Amino acid sequence: MKRRQEIEVKIDKLAFGGRGLAKVKDRVVFVDGGIPGDRAVVRISKIKSNYAEARIKELLEPSGLRQPAPCAHFGDCGGCKWQNLDYDHQLEFKKEQVVESLEHIGGLLPEIVHHTLPSPLVYGYRNKTEFSFTHNRWLVAEELNNPEIEKGFALGYHVPGAFDRVMHIEKCWLQDDTMNAILNFSQQYFEESGLSVFDLRSHVGQLRFLVLRKSFT
Repeated sequence: MKRRQEIEVKIDKLAFGGRGLAKVKDRVVFVDGGIPGDRAVVRISKIKSNYAEARIKELLEPSGLRQPAPCAHFGDCGGCKWQNLDYDHQLEFKKEQVVESLEHIGGLLPEIVHHTLPSPLVYGYRNKTEFSFTHNRWLVAEELNNPEIEKGFALGYHVPGAFDRVMHIEKCWLQDDTMNAILNFSQQYFEESGLSVFDLRSHVGQLRFLVLRKSFT
């Protein structure tokens, strides 16, 4: 197995952190965006001594557990992993991960592991979000061919695995409508403010993070 090699895999289960897990011979392959039941061609992005990491290049046969993600940024943004998996199955997989952690890491064999308790809020539950400013907006594939979108100021989330790539976020489904309204207002206000944006390489600039908090009580 080599970096950038393309191989066909079947996703067996979800690993802790939300990535799909497949096995190729004796090596574990963690697949970003993979869901149990997926059959896909993946491209290897990282090789370690006992595992590899990969991203889906082509979904040959989608899992029956898949559902359309409501968020327009899903897949490009690193804010959440499981919007394309229905909530009841999310709860089941979280219980499985608890059991595996107890057995394989803790060396314990629990007699009973209770079902994961569902939240009354599937979306809009987060009481704190943190966004980053950039003066060099990262454009996702759908934005590259849009001449109206400029690669300049943005306020949003980091692209997964990239400390210096920040993409614009219109709406985050993990926070409620009030917090999204504040985010949208802040994007326009600070872009027009004339304040400098913090540069991650030179460490010069004023605007670095926007943190929003909301009390639900």
